[in-house]
Amino acid sequence: MNLVWLATAMIPKKDRNEFDRDENGVIKSKNAWKKDIYTNLVIFIVSVFFVVTMEIIPIPYLGFFTFIAGIGGLLKSVYCIFRALVILKEYDNIFSEELIKKIVE
Repeated sequence: MNLVWLATAMIPKKDRNEFDRDENGVIKSKNAWKKDIYTNLVIFIVSVFFVVTMEIIPIPYLGFFTFIAGIGGLLKSVYCIFRALVILKEYDNIFSEELIKKIVE
């Protein structure tokens, strides 16, 4: 599978109702993608903590909710970390100078 295609496919898409906003045409910088990686790593660590502490919590049924929150956070953070890593790796191929000029203009 071509990494450029995969990274392009995993860029968050806009809803058709959001075309009138001023933020269209804004491309996230490399530093913003790095920040996404760090943020999702923190979410991943907190989610692992929630899953591990499921049986330690003495309050009835609270462990179930921490487990569900932990699993949800794990799934979302792993996807977002993978997406950000692939986009960061192929950033120069996806967002060439010509493409940036076409999007902004």
